[in-house]
Amino acid sequence: MKKRISIIGCGTIGTQVALALLHQFNEVAELVAVSEVRPERKEVFDHTLGVKIPLLGLLECVEQSDLVIESAAGDVVPDLLEQAILLKRDILVLSVGGLFLLPDLLERVRSHGIRLYVPSGAIGGVDLLKAANVGKIYSVEITTRKPIEALKGAPFLEESKIDLESILGEKVIFEGKASDAIKAFPQNINVAATLSLVGLGPERTRVKIITSRHLKKNIHEIAIEGEFGQASLIVQNEPSRKNPKTSQLAIFSTLATLEKILYGVEIGT
Repeated sequence: MKKRISIIGCGTIGTQVALALLHQFNEVAELVAVSEVRPERKEVFDHTLGVKIPLLGLLECVEQSDLVIESAAGDVVPDLLEQAILLKRDILVLSVGGLFLLPDLLERVRSHGIRLYVPSGAIGGVDLLKAANVGKIYSVEITTRKPIEALKGAPFLEESKIDLESILGEKVIFEGKASDAIKAFPQNINVAATLSLVGLGPERTRVKIITSRHLKKNIHEIAIEGEFGQASLIVQNEPSRKNPKTSQLAIFSTLATLEKILYGVEIGT
């Protein structure tokens, strides 16, 4: 029997997931519905797919699915997870920062027996950090370099009155805890949220965000120290041609996670 899947959010990643469901995973999965608050996005979505997918509300999407894929925004995540828990549906979350909006959400997911999937996204090292967390971890730091275009619209920039257009060389625009970074850059720093989930948590994970008009890629430098030893990793991501705020690797990671879910083959920690 095919797994019934709905997608919340018809943006860049949601569209790529839909295309994969229609063409790559169509023997084992069926895209039954999507939810999108912006009509123009749904129109582009249907045009890209070449077929009109039913548009439903959040609750209806959860009701009609075995697996719900969230690719919308962090503020959607709490309500969506509440419905998934209530109806015993599995969920894949891309707006990872949304998992921290309600502190007891993860415990409730565990206690109600549904499966929550979080892709590694635009970084590597998640499996290493997960394994290291079996022992003691002393520090986790991520330094993210992003093009100016990728940061536009972030709440922190408006509140701090940072004029991106006036930046000439490299500039550190944020340095602090992951918990603060998640609130300040909800569309830009899901990687820090993911590291926080598998490592030291958002209060002890350190984040630095740098931008420059000369940057063309999203670059993440991760440094981990623990009982296991030390690890460092640099990922230089090509941005999606459709959306500079989305790394191409984040799309690939989502599709790889979906493949693992649908076919049940897991390799790595």
